[in-house]
Amino acid sequence: MNQKRKVNPLVKILIAAIIALVVTVVLILIIGGRYTTLPDGSKFVGEFENGQPVEGVINNGEDVGHLDFYNKTITYDSGNLYVGEIKDGCRDGYGKMTYAETGDVYVGYFSKGKISGAGVYTYSNGDVFEGNFEDGLKNGYGVLKYANGNIYSGTYKDDVRSGDGIFTWASGAKYTGKFENDLKNGYGVMLYENGDVYEGDFKNDMRDGSVCVYSWANGERYNGPFRNNVMDTRVINADGSFIIDENNEYVHGDMATYTFTTDRTFKGYFENGKAKGITIG
Repeated sequence: MNQKRKVNPLVKILIAAIIALVVTVVLILIIGGRYTTLPDGSKFVGEFENGQPVEGVINNGEDVGHLDFYNKTITYDSGNLYVGEIKDGCRDGYGKMTYAETGDVYVGYFSKGKISGAGVYTYSNGDVFEGNFEDGLKNGYGVLKYANGNIYSGTYKDDVRSGDGIFTWASGAKYTGKFENDLKNGYGVMLYENGDVYEGDFKNDMRDGSVCVYSWANGERYNGPFRNNVMDTRVINADGSFIIDENNEYVHGDMATYTFTTDRTFKGYFENGKAKGITIG
């Protein structure tokens, strides 16, 4: 005996939503509504006044919104809610967007349906970003205050830290310098919570450069190259590997100088943070 296959409840809900949308569109068209493509690419079916969409259904392919131009609202089937200025059927100008799925809230400027311009984005986890947006992404100067007490103030590019910035940890540590791809990259100064200070280049969040200074809180100081976060005078290839000579020894560049609190100095080579071939001065 053949058994009937059970239909997934989610499929039933999806079918019902599609039917409801089709019925709504048909009814709107019957009573004189019109169809058009909005500046943000969304499809709109509804009523117009003086060429302006004023009431109807907006479909952006991911969510369905219900436009009420006179009350300055777009209510989405997902539960999202926009309240603010509307132009040509799109979020445009100053407004507030509440995201039901995440609990995030944005208050600020929009352009052609996207977050663009100055605004404040509050995440549901307590993080708060205040700054500039372009096409929905953080771009330009902004300040991100994390719920854990950390703070970043500086420039962004396509939603990641990029350019000049300052990152302050709740612990008291502080970095001032260059960022790229959300990481410390380029020249910067790192003040550690224990009072140590590093001045020099970074590569992918690690201390890495030829001319660097590390000053310990107790007064000791290292002047020389860093590689992969540690004191290292070895010379590297373009691929990042260390150069080895015919004797299977590492090739070193300039000597580094280590100054003690007594002002005595050790001058020599370092490998992976350890002194090698030191001379005392």
